[in-house]
Amino acid sequence: MRSMRQLRVGIVGFGNVGQQVARRLAAGAIPQMVLVAICGRDLAKTRESVANVAPNIAVMGLKDLIETSEVIVECAIAPALPEIATAALSRGRKLVCISAGGLVDIEGLDALAQQYNGHLRIANGALPALDILRATAEADIISVHLTSIIRPESLFGEEYALKKGLDFQAHYPDQRVLVFQGTAREAAANFPRHMNIAISLALAGVGLDRTTLELWADPQVPGARNTLEIRSDVAEVTATIQNIPSKINKKTSAIVVPSILAALRGIVCPVVAGG
Repeated sequence: MRSMRQLRVGIVGFGNVGQQVARRLAAGAIPQMVLVAICGRDLAKTRESVANVAPNIAVMGLKDLIETSEVIVECAIAPALPEIATAALSRGRKLVCISAGGLVDIEGLDALAQQYNGHLRIANGALPALDILRATAEADIISVHLTSIIRPESLFGEEYALKKGLDFQAHYPDQRVLVFQGTAREAAANFPRHMNIAISLALAGVGLDRTTLELWADPQVPGARNTLEIRSDVAEVTATIQNIPSKINKKTSAIVVPSILAALRGIVCPVVAGG
């Protein structure tokens, strides 16, 4: 019986999410893949963390990781994504990312991926009905609107909120507060940490300027709640997902890590339901 060749995986960013993904991959969660490399912003600190999570995995800089790995998992932050994505796609790698807000700062992304046969997939666990949105985009979409409701503490120190006089750390609200209303492009520019979902919606549907969003802070929600409304000539959809906060980091939804694993599994599985 011929042995199965495993795709070599590297993780960029080794905080809470990166460590959880590393544990799952190192434990053999996806047999067709093997974790071979990890890169963090501070390599010395990353080596200390790796020793407790996946001690046999190499720690290296971004350039070496991309040379070593066939599949790159980005678990960093939006400002770091342009460098990561450009380097990975220009080497023809498969990139799974969570910081989609950083994609707006990359010019010629499609052309770059096509030129070098690279592939980028956004892990979209926090959004409902993306399969339906992609389907309606093949017809005629009238409107796409997302209402995102998060806990006020997720916006502590957020520059946009502070400029609007919404210092939730100093004045914690007792009821729902509208923080932002505008296009996906504006949302991604003003909330690079929170509005990665805006980029996913825009790419799947009608683009950054026709996709609209509202962002609310609500002390009553247990975790981020996203409601997607789609109007088209083939379907009208309203779908809501209530995310459960991670037990490790309350500012992160527990669905993030499973969504990365699902995106990775979609790369190697011969039969996949949906997008």
